[in-house]
Amino acid sequence: MGFMLDGEVIGNSFQELMRQARRKENVDNDDSVFHIFDIIPIEDFRRGHWNAQLSKRIKILESIRSVVDTMPNVELLPHIMVDLDTAAGRDQLERYAKDQVNAGFEGIMIKDVNAPYECKRNTFWMKWKPTITVDLEVVGVEEGTGRNIGRLGALVCFGIDDGKEISVNVGSGFSDVDRDELYANRNLVIGRTVEILCDVITQNQDGSYSLRFPRFVRFRDDK
Repeated sequence: MGFMLDGEVIGNSFQELMRQARRKENVDNDDSVFHIFDIIPIEDFRRGHWNAQLSKRIKILESIRSVVDTMPNVELLPHIMVDLDTAAGRDQLERYAKDQVNAGFEGIMIKDVNAPYECKRNTFWMKWKPTITVDLEVVGVEEGTGRNIGRLGALVCFGIDDGKEISVNVGSGFSDVDRDELYANRNLVIGRTVEILCDVITQNQDGSYSLRFPRFVRFRDDK
């Protein structure tokens, strides 16, 4: 019986990985590693569901670790069991998550050990990853599209953080009232400083910098 290995390909940088993924020839994937974190039989994958609990699936993965360890550019990710109903368990999870980020990962996945595998979004898995905030100046205001025609679509922001010139459009984090008021008073918005929540500072193909998943937090009129 065949099976599917669920995982994620990670390279030295997200941008370089995307450039290689879009290439049709001369692909350079030497720095890319496929990290395995789950397993499901092919027939159950096609059905979209496998009743086996995560604890059982982890045991199956561990049984093939010796084989995976011989494969180039493939790694089997570790799993730890913690009790999130206790302070000790939560502390252990936080330490583990920080260690993984320091090792170069974006974050970790938190899963219910008693849950089945489902090929869709569900409440059994939760992603944990750190976020950062960056303060940038509003240099432009863009009108929205679709239901946001006639009101704010995004704030065009620019500034320097940690020596990097960052330019980014921030289009999320606003309520409908925010979009109406900010667009109606858009001339007063230009020049103000905004605090932006994001996952990470990214470098574009042209060498400039942007933010991944930027979200508006607040105006910083104290700056």
